Amino acid sequence: MGGGECRQDSDCGVRGEGATCNWAGCACAHDQTGPNCRTRAYKNDFPDWDQEGIPPLEMPDVNAFLVTALVGVALTGVVATLLVAKGGSSNVASKANVKWHWL
Repeated sequence: MGGGECRQDSDCGVRGEGATCNWAGCACAHDQTGPNCRTRAYKNDFPDWDQEGIPPLEMPDVNAFLVTALVGVALTGVVATLLVAKGGSSNVASKANVKWHWL
């Protein structure tokens, strides 16, 4: 780019290096930009999310531990439900004998 006002070569470029001052203003080197060539020209290595859109979500892999843990929780729930439906064990007080002291 270039073209910014200058009096000597040190007025142009990053830390006064790489660009020259001539009658038309600063003349930038190939890796510099801006009126006084004080910015490095570079390419952004990160994807531009606005241009490319958001990538679709992927389903996670299901491993054996997760399946085993979920089956164990489900079986525990089924056994607990069957025990409650059957009436529980013999040492548990029945609903009729429970005294509700806090009411």
